[in-house]
Amino acid sequence: MMFLFRETWRAIRNAPMTWVMSCVTLAVALSVTGLLGGAAWKARTTLRTARETLPIEAFFATNVSNEDASAAVDQSIRSMPGIRSVTFTSREEALADYTRSSGEDVERILGLNPLPASATVRLADASAEAAEHIIERLRATSGIAEVRADLGLLRILEARSLALNRLALIFGGLLLASSIFFLVTAARLTMLARKNAVRVMKHLGARRWQIVLPVALEGGFAGLVAGILGWGLLLLLTRSTAGITGIFIAAPRPEHYALLLAAMSGVGTALGLVPTALVGYATSRRR
Repeated sequence: MMFLFRETWRAIRNAPMTWVMSCVTLAVALSVTGLLGGAAWKARTTLRTARETLPIEAFFATNVSNEDASAAVDQSIRSMPGIRSVTFTSREEALADYTRSSGEDVERILGLNPLPASATVRLADASAEAAEHIIERLRATSGIAEVRADLGLLRILEARSLALNRLALIFGGLLLASSIFFLVTAARLTMLARKNAVRVMKHLGARRWQIVLPVALEGGFAGLVAGILGWGLLLLLTRSTAGITGIFIAAPRPEHYALLLAAMSGVGTALGLVPTALVGYATSRRR
């Protein structure tokens, strides 16, 4: 084991700037990928909240009595699949709500109650497609004159969430691939610089893992350091610009810092260890 650590340290010391650049490149890639992931998570959370609170309001015709409207709600609307809850509002309750909000006594002015009974529907799975299907069924229900729902906003949120997911996947993947390419190039240069040592080690009976492992450990250590640096950079960016980016990016909470550090360190170590090990193995076979 001491031999492996000495060889790893020797490889880092022989090309320190290359190793540092590998760490920095991967750290930036991890932090930017984290920011893109935070933006995608924020959009997903906003979409989920909008779906949970999206009201679909079905208004009965003004000539439909409270009893008939309530019976239609119980017999037709509540039995529709995908509905989480239904709130019935009688004509008197609608008038009282309007009077409280506007301060106008409409019934005294007009001599009658012009407001219809209504039902507010919330869905279990309020995707735009599911909401549109329920709206069509509500419009076909006897006695209902009008159905209102903000489907335009829901479609915008769904499109934004999908676009940010793709953006995080594509750009995050490209950044990580670029940093891995840098690590792979550094590992290949390390193996080329050690070609004489590798030849001697083979003649002395060294096994392939003894030749490859120092290069893989160098890459793994670079990935570990990059994960820690990327974690710190991500926290710095999200905390220092919270007033600007907080609307668009979900900043990690303090209770999640340790888990985020472990995740980014683990991902960084894997991204540094596996490709360099493969390159070292492939290069050592040709020596």
